[in-house]
Amino acid sequence: MTRVKFLACCRTTLIDRFRNSVSLIELLEELQVEGFPVFLPEVSVVILFERESGEPEEITGMLSLTLSGVMLAERRVQSSFAGVRRCRNIVFIQGLVITAPGPLVAKFENETGTLSSSWTIDVQQHARMTEPTLGV
Repeated sequence: MTRVKFLACCRTTLIDRFRNSVSLIELLEELQVEGFPVFLPEVSVVILFERESGEPEEITGMLSLTLSGVMLAERRVQSSFAGVRRCRNIVFIQGLVITAPGPLVAKFENETGTLSSSWTIDVQQHARMTEPTLGV
């Protein structure tokens, strides 16, 4: 059965073309911000699919980003295994505006609804930090 082996969100994704390896930079586990709205210029969602031999070569579905259940972005995801067991898809979401604290969830679901995986980023507001003062 085809499955999502890995799904994660980060600020930057690098691909080494010589080794075919992927690096996730600034993994997004939580966001602590001073106030809202907050603008994220880019979020990368990395999905690694794995299948058994004999299963379909293609996988198609939808990637959604929601904040406390409100849809912020949605992208169609289509990947081809090209005869191998694993394939990855990197989706770049540009210009994401976060308007309030709450769970920011990236979720992939295939067209039939039989395959699903998600990543949650905890968005929190923290107290405004004061400038350090020097004692004289």
